[in-house]
Amino acid sequence: IELFDNYPPRYEADARRQHRWTRGDWQILAWLLPRVPGPRGWHSNPLSALSRWKIFDNLRRSIVPSGLLGFLLLGWLVASPVAMWFTVVTLLVLAFPLLAQLAMSLISLPPRNVTPADEARLLWRDLRHSLFQWLFGIAVLPQRAWSTVDAVTRTMWRTVISRRKLLEWETASEVEQRLGKSRWGPLFQMWYSLVLALSLPLILPFAATLAAIPFLPLWLCAPAISYWTALPLSSRPSEE
Repeated sequence: IELFDNYPPRYEADARRQHRWTRGDWQILAWLLPRVPGPRGWHSNPLSALSRWKIFDNLRRSIVPSGLLGFLLLGWLVASPVAMWFTVVTLLVLAFPLLAQLAMSLISLPPRNVTPADEARLLWRDLRHSLFQWLFGIAVLPQRAWSTVDAVTRTMWRTVISRRKLLEWETASEVEQRLGKSRWGPLFQMWYSLVLALSLPLILPFAATLAAIPFLPLWLCAPAISYWTALPLSSRPSEE
């Protein structure tokens, strides 16, 4: 039986799905070992090196948000004289998809039937979408980092100690129905962003506060941005 889950229409529902996926990835952490658990105890791991690498890469990708946020806070709090370098490095890591798309667009040859003006228009449309995704990724970074830490901690507790709720599952449609269409949903889910945006200027040195300027306004507006992205698209009237 092959099941398909609809793409979440709201960021809150997508964040819940990412949380579920992260829990699933960390539940199979033991399958990176030479011996793995089975119904009759531990036995030799039958997975190939490629399959183990895929598991490891999923684990690596899941902790990138928390690693980036920890990298930022470490630079701003401990190494304030060079805090701007921590900001630049983090911005470049988050902007890698945007930079890669720009590079591919510049080196690729346009189709013969496309004029330079149309090519520039299409390039700007794609870059505009990638730019918004970059800014959105910056805005939700604290929420994604907190969600990752919560998912990993919850999974380790369940797999090692409690041994309960290991099959916890919720589809995107069920999450959407449960969350409803409340305007306060993004605020409750992104309170971490608000706390950081309001508290960091009070505790950071002046140089580190200047370095944090590219992040703090977006973190402060993260709930509003998340709510705005969930609004239905307005249809333009057709031109005769």
